[in-house]
Amino acid sequence: MTRRIDSPSATLNAGAAVVRPFPGAVPGTSPAGGGARRSPLLGRVLDRLACWQGRARMRRALGELDDRMLRDVGLTRLDVRAEAAKPFWRV
Repeated sequence: MTRRIDSPSATLNAGAAVVRPFPGAVPGTSPAGGGARRSPLLGRVLDRLACWQGRARMRRALGELDDRMLRDVGLTRLDVRAEAAKPFWRV
């Protein structure tokens, strides 16, 4: 089941949102460059930054879960504190 939601760049597929930077986005291309490719080094740097940002966001979200939700996913408050204490670049 696929349906459109409010954002023109997000599609809901079987309960999971797929978000693209803009409609028709193609990975590795510049939105204003008419399909120009970015350099491999820049691509790796941007990918790494996005990874770090996502990791930091997930750790913050974990800290916002209540004890019942943590039990549902098999974690304790101590596990969450240990994960939140890690720097964003550490796995």
